[in-house]
Amino acid sequence: MKICICVGTTLGIGGIQRVISLFANELAKRHEVTISSFDTPEKISNSSYKLDKNINFVEFPKSKIASNILYRIMRKILFKVVRNDKFLERIDFPKFMRKRLVTFFNQGEYDVVIGVAWLHSLWLAMVAPEIKARTIGWQHNSYDAYFCTPGRYAWKKDNLFRKYLSNLDEYVVLNEITKEKIDANFGIDSTVIYNPKSYISKEKSDMRNKVFLGKHTIV
Repeated sequence: MKICICVGTTLGIGGIQRVISLFANELAKRHEVTISSFDTPEKISNSSYKLDKNINFVEFPKSKIASNILYRIMRKILFKVVRNDKFLERIDFPKFMRKRLVTFFNQGEYDVVIGVAWLHSLWLAMVAPEIKARTIGWQHNSYDAYFCTPGRYAWKKDNLFRKYLSNLDEYVVLNEITKEKIDANFGIDSTVIYNPKSYISKEKSDMRNKVFLGKHTIV
């Protein structure tokens, strides 16, 4: 099976990078895995998490206009003063970018495409009906963090999620509380998958001590 995992970056130290590395490495044992990110090929080798040598890497399609400083300034102003969701959608996710994504995914001939975090999940949901692969969105934060944090993440993009999220074959969230809020607000039936544990403790607690974190002096 050919699987494409779309994520912003595999570089740095973070929860998403840790989970993606574990997930991709495990899948690579039985499937052909590709990670698509904004990272350039020369930077991939600097990843903090070790990725299987059999995993393929490709750059995620970029919008040249989005990197233009004037465009970014005008976009920020428009998002503050304009209240027309349809107009804002055209500014944020232009048609030419959607066509580029459809071509990118279909040319890869993937069986499954996974959009990681809110942005790649939303982009994937927007073009899902035109993609031959099975599509999965994967949320890596709480509902409140994504949609109720002013000026960050998916702030004021509720209507876009409500409009497009049901296009995905699956939408994965981290816990039952998030599932309740996502399902209630966006009219879907999301799937709960907990993050994997990336370490194994050699010692097991006897559960007698009420304090599990404490100060230690490093000499």
